[in-house]
Amino acid sequence: MTEAGVDWLTVTAQGADERLGLGVCARRRARVITQLGNQILPWSFSGYQGFRTRGLQWGERFDSTIVRLSSDEARWNWWEFYELSENVTRVDWQVTHRTAVPPFKRILAHHKQARKFWRKRRDGPTITMITDDRQGATLYLGKRSSRLLLRCYNKHAESMDQQYEGCVRYEVEMKGELGRFMMKKLSSGIDPLPGVVSQVHEMFHERGLVLPFAKEIPPFACEWSRKATDVDRKRLWLRNQVQPTVSFLIGSVGMAAVAEDLGLSEFAIASQSYYQPWTPWSNKQEVN
Repeated sequence: MTEAGVDWLTVTAQGADERLGLGVCARRRARVITQLGNQILPWSFSGYQGFRTRGLQWGERFDSTIVRLSSDEARWNWWEFYELSENVTRVDWQVTHRTAVPPFKRILAHHKQARKFWRKRRDGPTITMITDDRQGATLYLGKRSSRLLLRCYNKHAESMDQQYEGCVRYEVEMKGELGRFMMKKLSSGIDPLPGVVSQVHEMFHERGLVLPFAKEIPPFACEWSRKATDVDRKRLWLRNQVQPTVSFLIGSVGMAAVAEDLGLSEFAIASQSYYQPWTPWSNKQEVN
């Protein structure tokens, strides 16, 4: 197993103290996130006005305050925001498993299992399978508007992140009363990780899927790695998309011309003056 935990959390508050608490907590987290090299931008949603940054959205309107957490922000900071809030409108739990079987084939097998399980029943969820030409595959059990939606997909094909190569992501999306009940249950435990894995396993198993991971997990069964920041992605884009063109132009018109085109002339001049060739002291003439 690669990782597991809360993957999305939407909370709201109506009381003055609770709204203030969510705002203070959101701003504190935003400072930390931007210090790691991520941008902060304006954000609006359903009448809310606020800001967004990587994994965090905060907004206010006349009647309430909203905070939405996703990915690492949800996994590591859900408890603090949950405790400050008055209502949970949506929560997602996830288990990501690195499988020996190619993810595309694993999800196709799950699709067959689900169809076979619900073939003779009329009370089952809507089963939807989506594939693409990059070995991407997503299986949905339920509808987006439902209080409960299950999905599993090729995480590497979806994210293009090498750390997820060979991984299948299993997600459970819960809304309304179900989400509130499950978060109350999760927050009452000492270690939430086993509870997430157990509940995700149970919900998929009840709908006919044979999962490649156990319902009960031993301690430290998950691996963790740092997510790429906005700065990391921009540098990667610069290196892969821009650097070849810049190198070609330098060879054609020279460094000074390219630096001027990029608005970097003063930096180029400062760099040249700083990195003057070193001259041995013995070769310098004494000044009388």
